[in-house]
Amino acid sequence: MSTAVLWIPPESIREPIQAIRRKHDAQVDRWMPHVTLMYPFVTRNQFPDAKKKLRDVCSSIADFQIRLARFEYFHESRTLYLTPEPADAFRKLRAAFPFCGEDFIPHMTVGQGTPELQRELQSTWKPLECPATEIALIRGFTVEKTFRFSAPGY
Repeated sequence: MSTAVLWIPPESIREPIQAIRRKHDAQVDRWMPHVTLMYPFVTRNQFPDAKKKLRDVCSSIADFQIRLARFEYFHESRTLYLTPEPADAFRKLRAAFPFCGEDFIPHMTVGQGTPELQRELQSTWKPLECPATEIALIRGFTVEKTFRFSAPGY
């Protein structure tokens, strides 16, 4: 079963995202809106070590503002997504797990379509901002554990 590390936006900003997903995302009923940070992550038997490492890394990260303003497009899968900004916000987290690959692009899938749809969505989108305070470790469709950021700051 697949595992991943996600950032899940608060309920307060989900509706504009879900409105797009209801029209364009075949997986809207399968997943809550989220930014995929690391996928694939670890196997089930690696969870204990991964949880400890996630807890340690998150204790060194302060809460920060995240902005969802820019739509991008994965051509090979025809997937539209929002890019979390600042782009390097999750760098420390990802650096702790180099096996997840430096080429992976953190993203929030909003649907499947064409580059034209990307431009259309971008032209009417009002950027969303909120604090990022935690991440989630999932297995399959279940949140296994959340990890709060706890360094001083923000």
